[in-house]
Amino acid sequence: MTKTTAPAPEVAPLVYTKAQLPTVVGLSKATIDNMRKKNEFPAPVVLGGRKVGWPVETIKAWLAARPTATGIYG
Repeated sequence: MTKTTAPAPEVAPLVYTKAQLPTVVGLSKATIDNMRKKNEFPAPVVLGGRKVGWPVETIKAWLAARPTATGIYG
């Protein structure tokens, strides 16, 4: 008889890394860095040592507060 194991449940991320941000927000790393310098992008939180990340809820709130495109897209 063989043991079958249930697949591990997927865990939703709580924090986005800098590498994940471009895919999530649709901006390049350079654009995100420029926006951070101008305080137009949320500040990261320190995860440990030199590792930083952005809480998922912070990024979702920032995206929701961004203006929506009108006119040219539909």
